[in-house]
Amino acid sequence: MTFGLVQSASASQHLQWFKEFCYYERLTGGPDPHMRAVVALCAGLPLQEQLWRAHLYVGVYNVPTAELLWREFPRFHSDEDSYEERFHTWLQRHWSQLRLRRERRTVKSPLRLTQYLMGMSKVSMRLPELRSADFETLWNFALSLPHVGRYAATKLCEIWQRLGAVQSHVPDIRPVDGWSPRAALRLLFPRAKHDEHDAKFAAQANELAAELKRQQPQLTWFELEVMLCEYKESILTRRQ
Repeated sequence: MTFGLVQSASASQHLQWFKEFCYYERLTGGPDPHMRAVVALCAGLPLQEQLWRAHLYVGVYNVPTAELLWREFPRFHSDEDSYEERFHTWLQRHWSQLRLRRERRTVKSPLRLTQYLMGMSKVSMRLPELRSADFETLWNFALSLPHVGRYAATKLCEIWQRLGAVQSHVPDIRPVDGWSPRAALRLLFPRAKHDEHDAKFAAQANELAAELKRQQPQLTWFELEVMLCEYKESILTRRQ
């Protein structure tokens, strides 16, 4: 497929390509098959250990790096005065060997990653009471954690739900600051007045996403949001 063909593609063509993209992505275990792997690795572990392993994974968004961190620090000990210092020192020593996904650029220093990981103490304290909370309460809690923005908050809420730690599901594509899935929507619905960088179009983005979800009922809202991001990356930048 040439870039010129992509540039000239109609909305109906993009809708067909998106449908095919979702079909084949699901055949390979997607979207986010690595999250499925982490959930499987957590099976049988005590809940607090599952939450810690999930926290490590979302922090770096790379399964092998998260596994290495978990093997070095298999328990979270917030009650130890030296724990944060030990973690920071270890990260400084091994930083060049660690691989983080570019989406987690907010933690791309030993200090920032340490600060994010120490947010686990807040997760340990609050998640039990948030088990049956509505999603907006859960979402705001995730966003309150150190170095967690929209991207990481979405992943945290989803993996908590998959682990059974909370009951609320992602209810939409989280359109505020979600320029990537909204850019994909602009390809699929070019006639709609829509600017993916303007917050005032967030509600419209959710309406368009709801229309798309009616065409793809097998997808959860989380999966739809990820599929939109990955389709945009695949069709425009070929990084996916």
